[in-house]
Amino acid sequence: MILTQNTDFFDKLVLRGSPPKILWLRTGNMRRADLLIFLGKIWPQVMLLLKNADLIEIHPQRIEAIRL
Repeated sequence: MILTQNTDFFDKLVLRGSPPKILWLRTGNMRRADLLIFLGKIWPQVMLLLKNADLIEIHPQRIEAIRL
């Protein structure tokens, strides 16, 4: 699993498939402390979604699970 804000990993996933599974942060820049708090709140939901998804897009107000 890769946690990233970089689109390169998304592009690689589309071209080559999974693994690895990608957690794509689409939150914009955040202080590390704020990011850790944010991830701590959503982590249980992310882990459930990862069971059936190759890509999880994490936005400030929503989480999208995508299977390729």
